[in-house]
Amino acid sequence: STAPGSTAGSSNTVFYSEDFEGASLSLSQQGGVWEAARPNAAAGPSAPTSGQWLGGTGLTSGSYAANAHGYLLTREIDLSSAKTAKLRFNQFFDTDGMDAGRVIISPDGGQTYYLLRPTGGYLQAGVFSPAEGFTGFSGSWLRTEFDLAAFVGDKVTIAFEFKADGANQRSGWFVDDIVVEGTR
Repeated sequence: STAPGSTAGSSNTVFYSEDFEGASLSLSQQGGVWEAARPNAAAGPSAPTSGQWLGGTGLTSGSYAANAHGYLLTREIDLSSAKTAKLRFNQFFDTDGMDAGRVIISPDGGQTYYLLRPTGGYLQAGVFSPAEGFTGFSGSWLRTEFDLAAFVGDKVTIAFEFKADGANQRSGWFVDDIVVEGTR
């Protein structure tokens, strides 16, 4: 039998993994919106999907700031030898209807970013005007997957972008157990 996502004669390779548990994270952030911490009991998920830590917006304050706009960025991920690749992560979100998170990818060192669309699509269009994003209340952790076939052969940076307007801040967008895997 073969593992999910693999084919006979090949085995899955993990090209990138971040669970937020180590002292040295393989992520950076821009905009002051994202942080790695234990969940805040007052808002957001009560526990991460594994371990004790997760990445999110508003983790220490209980909600994200008005007009927040920031990025959680992976280090460069080498897919030059990949035949297939998928991004998978767990997410929880509680945002106002005009605030949202989306995933973007750069194959050129951050010069250009492209919107990644998850399997099944985003929940709402137009939040990032004109692009879509994750918005509203997920109610629980959701396992989310993106096909990276268009970027096989490249070295990429993946960014989790969060953007809010000036009204009605809520808990935010939270991610855990980020993995890029596929076959070589």
